[in-house]
Amino acid sequence: YTILPLRYLVVAVDPDSSSSPLPILKRWNDTTEINIKVWSDEDYGQPTFSIPENYNSLTKDTITIMRTQIHRNRQTHFISECLKYHKSNLRQWVILVDADEFVVFNTPHQVESVQEKTCGNSGTHQKELRFRLKEINAPFQNLPQNKQESSNRTELPVVGEMTVIDYIKREKHKKPWYNQACVTMPRILVGSNSSGASNDSKIQKGVPAGFDANDFDTTRYRVHADINNWDANLYGKVIVDVNRIAEEVLQYPAYSVHRPYLRRCPYSYPCLDESMLKVNHYLGSFEAYSSRSDVRRSAKFYNEKASLIDGGTDDDIRPWIKHFVDNVGEESARNLTSNLLKYDSEVNKNHS
Repeated sequence: YTILPLRYLVVAVDPDSSSSPLPILKRWNDTTEINIKVWSDEDYGQPTFSIPENYNSLTKDTITIMRTQIHRNRQTHFISECLKYHKSNLRQWVILVDADEFVVFNTPHQVESVQEKTCGNSGTHQKELRFRLKEINAPFQNLPQNKQESSNRTELPVVGEMTVIDYIKREKHKKPWYNQACVTMPRILVGSNSSGASNDSKIQKGVPAGFDANDFDTTRYRVHADINNWDANLYGKVIVDVNRIAEEVLQYPAYSVHRPYLRRCPYSYPCLDESMLKVNHYLGSFEAYSSRSDVRRSAKFYNEKASLIDGGTDDDIRPWIKHFVDNVGEESARNLTSNLLKYDSEVNKNHS
């Protein structure tokens, strides 16, 4: 809401979810500038999936694979309909992220050391090539000879100086914003440890008085995985200019959340040292992590992920909360986050 700024949001609710986001989302809809739509499977024409007759006799691994595939099918179907929805409503830049992922400027840091061949375009296998052939062969925009510049990370604003959309408007005649309708952003896994006790000055730094940094994942967690550790960070996420995606292309199903349209989205593992934006992916506490109905979210997998978070600290995203409180006012900020604070306080209490 503060960094982008997010003003139109479509949320797909998992049919197996044990809780509803509606009370919190309604409060944001009613009192802020954001417009939120909540879709069930029926709202975006999700096809039904039949459970095999021998389901109860299947092995645990087979069930996990099957349910994961169902999840991915739902996800790509939702993405396709979501992009079409935003285009039909004359929107422009659309970001495809999960609820535990936050976009921030990719400010350069002295500790960075990008290893050779850990990023870039490797999407050449036959499945991708076959999918490319399905897409309409629409030409890309060619940069004029006097507009061959690329955006520079050393000229990135810090959070609060400028929103992401204002930055893109400023850089609109530079690569990648001018010549790409789909820009891939690297993901960075951010840690499950709190980087110190709740009164740690580093945790509370920059957080307005009366707000506890431990109540927000984006201020509580500061440790991230090594930028070269693919097992931790995995594929990137995208920001798509739906204005420049042809209607004919949008009629085809999205390939994946990481590369919805292969001819438009260059690659799914972008180089961090060349990217203007990044996505912080928060592992969070185990209680919050395991509260989602997902067969892949086990204690074993959580601990394996947590063990990979050893690449240093990053506070690039931290200023958001000060600017959020300044923008909406302290009373409104408390009201908008009150249910979240109550939930997180219980999680933190149990986790400690």
